[in-house]
Amino acid sequence: VWEDGNLTVLSYTAGWCEAKAVNPAGNIIVGMTYDSDTNIVTGGMWVKNGTEWTEYDLGFLPGTFPYGVGEVVASDLSSDGTIVVGTNRFDNWNSEGFVWTLDQGIMPADEYLADFGIAFSDSFKIVEMTAISEDGKTMAGIGFNRFFFPREYRSFMVNIVDPAPVGEVPSYDSLDLGQPYPNPFNPTTS
Repeated sequence: VWEDGNLTVLSYTAGWCEAKAVNPAGNIIVGMTYDSDTNIVTGGMWVKNGTEWTEYDLGFLPGTFPYGVGEVVASDLSSDGTIVVGTNRFDNWNSEGFVWTLDQGIMPADEYLADFGIAFSDSFKIVEMTAISEDGKTMAGIGFNRFFFPREYRSFMVNIVDPAPVGEVPSYDSLDLGQPYPNPFNPTTS
């Protein structure tokens, strides 16, 4: 971090460390750091307390491989730092978008969104959560239909209308029809 011409190193780790996003006040940074206890590159948060930066480990989802194979990257945060979004790469081929909250810790994005009544089709896999609004009510990410090959990645945006979780009552986002595939088709198309 460069502040008033002075450099502060956020993390002295034996592994990878990178800052990815900062809140508007400039006192909270998220990215990735190294957990020497698990040997996993995890989501990291640095909070400025007075003149010092304190590092916090945001964790990783179960199944993340250690020793540089898997990694967790925090991509963006709400202005108060209570909600963080990002990507949990389990290994070189599999990833899942995550949401971290101060109250619940790290969880798969689809589980977090389901708590607010936002559900995607079972065929849609969220692989990255890329952005969040300052108030934490709007999020964006990337996913794909796990049953179509080759994979076609789609970006999405969700709005959490009611900031209080609604429990187990599911609702579905509106769907848009895309072009038929393959086109022309014989005998079927999707």
